[in-house]
Amino acid sequence: MDAKVLRILLLAARVGALGGVDPAASAIEPMADAEVRAELRSTAAAGFVLTRNGDSLLPLHLEGVRRIAVLGPNVAVARTLGGGSATVTPPYVVSPLDGIRTALGDRVEVVHGSGGRTTDRTPAAPAEQLTAPDGSDRGLEVRFFDAAGNLLTSELRHAAALMWSGTITDGVSVTDIASVELRTRFRAPRAGTYHVGASGLGGFRLTVDGDILLDKSTSLPAD
Repeated sequence: MDAKVLRILLLAARVGALGGVDPAASAIEPMADAEVRAELRSTAAAGFVLTRNGDSLLPLHLEGVRRIAVLGPNVAVARTLGGGSATVTPPYVVSPLDGIRTALGDRVEVVHGSGGRTTDRTPAAPAEQLTAPDGSDRGLEVRFFDAAGNLLTSELRHAAALMWSGTITDGVSVTDIASVELRTRFRAPRAGTYHVGASGLGGFRLTVDGDILLDKSTSLPAD
């Protein structure tokens, strides 16, 4: 126990949190946003591993290239975060597909093929296809109700995968919430058949233009 406490005190002393002890190093000046972006890009690029470069295809020589195919589901939806405590909220995320299109501009047509999927779960709807009910912004409106059906608060979210922990907003705790209502407008990118659903625990009801299309509950197995 003494050794554990000593290590805590040592860390406090090093960072200047222990009274009467100077920190081991001077305070670090925060980096400018542009410096942070450059550092993150450099770190991400250094983390890539090219396993094969047949016929020395890379780097691409764009002379005469008119069309490029980019394949894979994670190309269009960037996998940038870990799970649990590895999740952070970046100011923005650029998918590989968008990055390639931006880099090549109008010189080259970039087409995307989803390729094989690694899961049979229905993916979250892309944020750019969702619009708030009043048409003011992209995303969806989340409304929180208590057990009596009273609206406690609402918020606009710019994603279709949502998570809360402890507090919804100031003065409203997760324990105050009896039901959550999501409202959005979905604009399909092309004509076709679309599967619409939700995942999570509890009761789910899906209504479209007042018609109930889904009404069921999900729960964890007893064992």
